[in-house]
Amino acid sequence: MYSFTVADCKDAIRWIRKNASNYHFDNNQIGIWGASAGGNLALLTAYSPPDSFPGDKTLLAYSSSVNFVIDNFGPVDLNQLLRTDVSAFKGNIFKLFYKEKYQRRRDKLYELTGLDVETDGQKVVEKCSLYSPIQYVSRTSVPTLILHGTADETVNLKQSEILYKKLKVQGVPGSRFITYKNLTHGFKNANVAQIAEITKSSIDFVQAQINQ
Repeated sequence: MYSFTVADCKDAIRWIRKNASNYHFDNNQIGIWGASAGGNLALLTAYSPPDSFPGDKTLLAYSSSVNFVIDNFGPVDLNQLLRTDVSAFKGNIFKLFYKEKYQRRRDKLYELTGLDVETDGQKVVEKCSLYSPIQYVSRTSVPTLILHGTADETVNLKQSEILYKKLKVQGVPGSRFITYKNLTHGFKNANVAQIAEITKSSIDFVQAQINQ
């Protein structure tokens, strides 16, 4: 189940706090980064309450909070991305004419939730909400850097747009949204200059948070 993966991410941060003195870590300068599914996990880790998604019982006394997050083209609203709101009629049409795509969507939802969208539709919606970072954004959320290509064929640019919009509505300071024209998912088609630009944007953001 996906909740165990989120718990692992939070446990990693809890472990850092537990062992900070041994390794000379700075508990006040912890950030997290992720791309695609990793971006989703990074955002969930950063936005959800520090005591949520408990994992290792020996680490529960330590907070999983972070100071900032970098998200590269991560899914933020799984119900919107995977169209769990599609009516039965439209679903049957989609299944009839786009059988392979329909099955991939069904399989992905099962991987995420452990449930079949055809028989447990409402429960699937609830699970997708639980794993959607957009649900946790509030005025106390941490500064966020969002990077996304305009030609992303896997995670539509709209996912990052709705996240940034909510960050602005909530007044989360220090957040930025940068798009890269014609770049696909994973920035696989980026040239050397674009890779350098992406890297610089990430480093500049981290330095800005550390220097506050």
